[in-house]
Amino acid sequence: MSVATRHLIIATCGLGMLLLGGCAGKPVAPPQAPLYERLGGEETLVALSLQVSRDDRLAEMVNRRGERFFRMRLHDHLCIAASGPCEPVGTETFQREFALGETEARTLRRVMADELERLEVQSPEAQELLRVSGLPN
Repeated sequence: MSVATRHLIIATCGLGMLLLGGCAGKPVAPPQAPLYERLGGEETLVALSLQVSRDDRLAEMVNRRGERFFRMRLHDHLCIAASGPCEPVGTETFQREFALGETEARTLRRVMADELERLEVQSPEAQELLRVSGLPN
């Protein structure tokens, strides 16, 4: 092998390493787990739905269709919003199904925020769940 050929091979390898090194310089963040998992999964959503359904501020809303039905539908709504392994039941949104006005929807969101805090759900996940729930601030 001639000296010129060796120099060409070394230069080509060096350029290749430089290019590959430049691409590898920015680490790729690992994919984030779905919100459902980061919240604590089924256990957290069941506890949240149960506690919310028992809050006196929501008694009138809960009693429209019964506590059990309210709890199940709230759980399903939050599970779907959090990308959990839940299947939608019907096409109505939770807010329309319970005929929630703006004030009631805001109250429900406040109650959920209070219960998420009581359940010691981490703040970023709690805030994300409130955001994806579709309930107004």
